Amino acid sequence: MEFVFGDVNMESLVCMPVAQAEVEGELPLPEGRRAADTEVLSANGTVTVNRCAAAENAVVIEGRVRAELVCRDASFVPEEGENAANAVFAFNSSAAFRYVMEAPGAKEGMTANAQAAVVELSVAQGGRLAFSSTVELAAVVTCEKPVRTLSGVRGAQAEFRNETYASQCETLIGCEETKLREEAAARGVCRVLNACGEISVRSIRAGSDTALADATAYVTALVENESGSVETFATQIPVNLEVALDEKPLGDVAAEVTVLATELYVLDPGTLCLELSVRAKVFDTCPREAQLPADAYVPGEALTGTYEEIALLLRGAPVKTRCQVDEKLALPEGMPQPARVVWAAARALATNAYCECTTLTAEGIITVRAVYENADCALHAFTAQVPFSCEAPCAAWCCDARACAKVLCAGLTISGGSLVFSAALEVALQPFCAKTVRFVTGFEPCESKKGHRALILCYAGAEETLFDVGQRFGLSRASILASNPNAREQLAEGERLVFIAKAE
Repeated sequence: MEFVFGDVNMESLVCMPVAQAEVEGELPLPEGRRAADTEVLSANGTVTVNRCAAAENAVVIEGRVRAELVCRDASFVPEEGENAANAVFAFNSSAAFRYVMEAPGAKEGMTANAQAAVVELSVAQGGRLAFSSTVELAAVVTCEKPVRTLSGVRGAQAEFRNETYASQCETLIGCEETKLREEAAARGVCRVLNACGEISVRSIRAGSDTALADATAYVTALVENESGSVETFATQIPVNLEVALDEKPLGDVAAEVTVLATELYVLDPGTLCLELSVRAKVFDTCPREAQLPADAYVPGEALTGTYEEIALLLRGAPVKTRCQVDEKLALPEGMPQPARVVWAAARALATNAYCECTTLTAEGIITVRAVYENADCALHAFTAQVPFSCEAPCAAWCCDARACAKVLCAGLTISGGSLVFSAALEVALQPFCAKTVRFVTGFEPCESKKGHRALILCYAGAEETLFDVGQRFGLSRASILASNPNAREQLAEGERLVFIAKAE
């Protein structure tokens, strides 16, 4: 008797560590501005992950936090004919970070991916300005090492119960950093103080060596208009992205686009020029299946199976969905009523994601910084938090999910004397199921079954299979079917089977 082994390629889960990193950075003021005279009206933050690698029991994550500030110069007194808008200014700064996250079981060479989100960002004022941010990091470490399993026995008729596991294999086949330049009509805009942008991919098609993505650039800017007032300008611009591919895709392609920098300026009267620095990644997503022998026996032989366990990461198809939020904001006690909206900075944080049946749900909060003018044209600002929730379909076997959310565009309006916040979010969801499974690696001797051969009348138990009955009585499936030709692998509860086997 000779055992036959085979290798099965599956993505095994090593760990899914989560941590929070504190990232600090300097905020150099624009020329001519003093920290002592600076009132911070709005401070928002974004984070990008530039590198993620597995190390010995750790994951090393490198990235950059970008702080976006809108401020008022408290010392500014407009002279005759000078715009009061000159008291408002905006600027950006960033800080790189490197964080080593504890990841039990991780080893160099394993696959590691991470997502990051800014939880909190604050600005310290004194002799100089500096920001402090809390960044939530969530990593996944996996291993593609082949699993050695028992696939057969030469010289004996072994019976196997195989389990099939379905998953999605996602492979990075293209990554490119590029700059986009587009023009947009903007009547009445004289000056751009600050701009932020996001990109949402509408569709993507791939050839053998390139992929072309049709996308929309969402731009929100703080601008000065012809009347000298500061207001919000928002627009959507269609853009195309071409990414070189390292290999031809085998399945469906998906794109992930990260905006690294946004610049918006007045090109000509009535025309703005948008320049975006972006990183575009293209993934090849293919379905994969693998069979593992969950159990086995050799009829008539005094052998018992030997087993090992593996933690599998079974990925469902990734989903991107939109979420529209409209919420009335309550003014903090003592703040004056709004007369005109100026600016709204918003960032989204997905706090929870889960699967129930075939529905995928993501929940989170949007942190909003609202800036407005009262009836006396004085600027006021406050912070609010708005919940969001969205749903999408997923495979029935998915039992958990990861989610990240980004604000595509956000704004404020005044309705009935109240501030109303509106935002469009894009939520990326990755459903999965982390499952520890047992598989057969071989056989070892055991005590032989005692008893005399007799006619057995057997009634199947709940969820029992032909394999279960054969294993219990030491019979092959074929010998049971010989006297029960109408039987199926999945037996009905109480189904009667008649055969000859050893009875104790």
